[in-house]
Amino acid sequence: MNGEKTPVKLAKLQSNLENLPEPMKNVCNMLRADFEKNRVAINETLTDGQELPYLGGIIVIHMPGHTPGHICLYVKQYKLFIAGDILCVYEGRLCEQAERVNDDSKAYKKSMEKLMGYDIETVICYHGGIWCEDVNKHITEILGEL
Repeated sequence: MNGEKTPVKLAKLQSNLENLPEPMKNVCNMLRADFEKNRVAINETLTDGQELPYLGGIIVIHMPGHTPGHICLYVKQYKLFIAGDILCVYEGRLCEQAERVNDDSKAYKKSMEKLMGYDIETVICYHGGIWCEDVNKHITEILGEL
């Protein structure tokens, strides 16, 4: 986020740039430009299990797999899970993130297993929006498919 390291996916694309088809070269160039202009200063590093003192407590959950440092947030008071990119809502269904866009499939599955310890009523996904229907049941089904 602060620009000290190149994001994993961008680094992979750049390492193979000469062999990429033209559309993927364009994607790589867009990602690089976006990364360069959107660096942010980091004031605090969050850790797995840390509880933030907002909204009655927000638990930080380190969930690598999509990316190495991916985190999610669980708002205890509302049983709300902010999934980021670890889950998505696609075609009217809560789904796992597509394997092709994940960094590490084994880490992804272990991260998903962490969710079994949370009572979740609502999920906010970066891709697809909000899911509020039998969340824990759907997560169990997703785990069975991984």
